[in-house]
Amino acid sequence: MRLRPPIAALVLLTLGLPPFRASASAAAEPTAPATRELSSALVPRLAPLRALADAKDFPAALALVAPLLAAAPAESYDLVALSLLRAQFLLAQDSADPAAIAPLETALRLGDTRGLLAPSQTADVLLLLAQLHARQTPPADGLSRATECARRYLALVPQPPADALRLAATVFFSAAQAAAAPDRALLAEARDTARRGLALDRAPDPAFFLVLAAAQTALGETADAASTLELIVARDPGQRDCWAQLYAAYLGLASAAKDDAAVRRYHLRALLTLERAQANHFLNSPAENFARAALAFNLGQPAQTLTLLESGLRDGTIAADRPAWELLAAAARQSHQEERALTALQAAAAARTTDGRLDFALGQLCYSLGHLPDARASLRAAVAKGGLDQPGRAALLLAWLACDARDFADAARWLADAAGRPDTPPDELARLRRAVADAGPVRPATP
Repeated sequence: MRLRPPIAALVLLTLGLPPFRASASAAAEPTAPATRELSSALVPRLAPLRALADAKDFPAALALVAPLLAAAPAESYDLVALSLLRAQFLLAQDSADPAAIAPLETALRLGDTRGLLAPSQTADVLLLLAQLHARQTPPADGLSRATECARRYLALVPQPPADALRLAATVFFSAAQAAAAPDRALLAEARDTARRGLALDRAPDPAFFLVLAAAQTALGETADAASTLELIVARDPGQRDCWAQLYAAYLGLASAAKDDAAVRRYHLRALLTLERAQANHFLNSPAENFARAALAFNLGQPAQTLTLLESGLRDGTIAADRPAWELLAAAARQSHQEERALTALQAAAAARTTDGRLDFALGQLCYSLGHLPDARASLRAAVAKGGLDQPGRAALLLAWLACDARDFADAARWLADAAGRPDTPPDELARLRRAVADAGPVRPATP
């Protein structure tokens, strides 16, 4: 951001031209006292500045001002004017030149202590200092002083222009984030200043929305932040980061919701955010594509989930990992398309030689469909591959299947395996032991 307050008025005054009036509405200025006049000895020595300024020969202008500044009496208006001229020419060469800070601070100090600056000039200097201090490296070194200057400016100018409010809001937010722990008071100042900027115009600067959303998010005002982010993406769908923040906001609201209806509402908004973002070519990583399918499943849309997963697994836009295949199988079952789930899990399980969890899921599906020999083979493969979350349940189901096939020796072996697993339900283990002891197969309920 490049602010251009009318410090150039000082140059015009020294050249005998009418000054440029401040655009900011500073407090009413009293008639300048006699001390706000250049000395008669200095005025003719500044005359060459007009030609140098017109020619944009700023190095020569700085060279002319330097000895005059060194010789200026302390606490004088000459020192104020020359300090501002030096700052003006430095910034004309480079709008972010930190060397301009020292002369501006000198002018501000004499304005505060000696009354040598009019209120509009003080406001201009404060605004420039806020900008320059905020640009220091590392930023934290200058943000405290930038914050002080921005606050003074806002207190001095009743109706600040949009660029000044934008700078102040940004400085407050940056300073809040630079603190060891986020400064909530500064975050609130950033939020409120951004709101002031938004109220200035029916088509406000988008930067105000961005600062407002960031401050609301940092303050934990997630619902308000989501509303602001919705405005941003509606105005400019090309804001990738805002889509991501909006999606995260809805997930956060769902996580904090106290009732199922609110959870469902925010999950639906998260899903719609993903769909809108992907329509604009954002949030389309494999993880986000899988999240879209998972949200659809949680919202009771298994057919849409199945379509998204089959398409994504086929073209590689969803990672072909265990959660994706398990979700596909669950969606197919809920859509009453078990054979599609069976085919998917068979292919996925065959491709994995060290992780038996898909084989376990396949075994459960075969069991529920009544394909008992296939279920038994898949569960054996699951145990052999390992990595199961519920090895005891796998052993217990294998014992049931062996019992159903009247292979009681195998059933006893799996019962012994299940007995040593912490996830084995004791009541089911006891029930199956009685069945084997009585040599009467008892089929368990569908897992």
